[in-house]
Amino acid sequence: MRILDQDKGKDEPVRNVLLMLTFDEAKELRDSLDGLIERRSVVDHSHINDSEYKHEITIALYEPNGALPFSNMVKRLILEDH
Repeated sequence: MRILDQDKGKDEPVRNVLLMLTFDEAKELRDSLDGLIERRSVVDHSHINDSEYKHEITIALYEPNGALPFSNMVKRLILEDH
């Protein structure tokens, strides 16, 4: 698991997160995860937003070796955050 605060624009990992979801947001997250898992796609991602589009979670699958089509900042996070 790797977590990055994209708002700060820094490549420092986030280590502890409390995620509060409404029932509908939880269903959307579940469905998005199911889709990524079914496709086994490490080049795809999904965005889950609240109803006002003020808060967003971006989810993606990755391979631990980091050989992925992500930004350099994300690749570095995958490879170096253990």
